[in-house]
Amino acid sequence: MIDNLNRLFGNENVILSNSTMKSDDYFWFTIDSYQTPVGIKKEVITNDQLNLLYALFPNAVLFEHKHGAHQQWYNYLILKNAKNPFTEEKIPIPQSIRFIQFNIKQKTIDYAAFEETITAFFNNEVAIIWCKANQGFILEKIQTESYDNKYINYVQETLAADLFYDITFFIGKLHHPQSNLQQFFSFEQNCFQYALRNKKHKNILLLTNEILPYFLSLLPQEMTEILPDLILSEFNLDDPILETVKFFLQNNQNITATAKQSYLHRNTVQYRVDKFTERTGIDLKDFQSSYIAFLAIYLLEKVTVPNN
Repeated sequence: MIDNLNRLFGNENVILSNSTMKSDDYFWFTIDSYQTPVGIKKEVITNDQLNLLYALFPNAVLFEHKHGAHQQWYNYLILKNAKNPFTEEKIPIPQSIRFIQFNIKQKTIDYAAFEETITAFFNNEVAIIWCKANQGFILEKIQTESYDNKYINYVQETLAADLFYDITFFIGKLHHPQSNLQQFFSFEQNCFQYALRNKKHKNILLLTNEILPYFLSLLPQEMTEILPDLILSEFNLDDPILETVKFFLQNNQNITATAKQSYLHRNTVQYRVDKFTERTGIDLKDFQSSYIAFLAIYLLEKVTVPNN
């Protein structure tokens, strides 16, 4: 790999460096087969060549802009060889912080335009850290209130319209700045990667919606299969009673809302809910019992339709 880069760009323009202080005159990468970051002089590499490197090595990590605060956050959250900057540095501490992860489907990315757009939307109270050539996260520093999901959706739609990016945002939880952000980020990142592999054309993903599927994916296969068998042995997936019960639970056990969503009469919804209780012995008015019923239906869908 290094020999090929040397032939393409010249020995004097390709360097290896373990130093945490990296020259801004180079594009810096880490590539799976090398522990030491690789630097290529900016003045000798074209945008096409840069994008080709990203296409050839999708897991390469871009080190450009990794200086100062960006480098500290990268070291802490990605390399895990540093401490939380909010506990180490004398810097203003916001009320809370949030990780908004993103994935861009396109291989050719105008990084400067992307970062400029994001910074403008968030009034500069963000740090943008790249984890891969097409993935990274926005560290949102929140002083009063965080931007709501509708606003993030507006940002996504603007990026799609103006920069033609098919981008997915994953909105994390609010955290205290001096908490164990490394552990929390790692969990949210794993949750995001699982959601990306299983998403159905969604461009806005919420941690609160994706935790359950991620948790259940960690269950042994035997456990995934036994709960539906144990709880729902009386039903098949296409049984209309199950569909109605699922809507009923999703609508916080509201008969009227369930009837509206499923285009059924309220009496029909009530009849099916009662039938479910009669056949399973599960009282859907009890929170713990209803939660187990929801998990069983969810897992039955996964077992019956693996890609669901």
